[in-house]
Amino acid sequence: MSIRVSCADFAWRYHDHKTIVKLIAEIGFRGIDVSLFRDYSVLSLDEAIASPDEFTRDLTTRLEQAGLELVDLFPGDLERFPLNHPDESERGVSRELFKGMLEIARRLKPRV
Repeated sequence: MSIRVSCADFAWRYHDHKTIVKLIAEIGFRGIDVSLFRDYSVLSLDEAIASPDEFTRDLTTRLEQAGLELVDLFPGDLERFPLNHPDESERGVSRELFKGMLEIARRLKPRV
């Protein structure tokens, strides 16, 4: 039985994403978990949602060049925009953010 393990890009959040991807591949991982946590990740959730074509094209190219498979995608801003906020207007903002995140995931098709 073989075990497949991926590595999260937010493990090196103080580097640029190209360097992070290269490091993960050089260590020997074949899978990567990509984070889009607002105000935490190297990649910008807001930029990804605003320009999904460009974002997904650039990320897909970067991962393919490194020989990495996108295993999991962690988008969100649950601290500022929880989906279960008691205020309807806040839930509306959360809903729109969630729809944008779903579109990014639909385009990238992470394994998990």
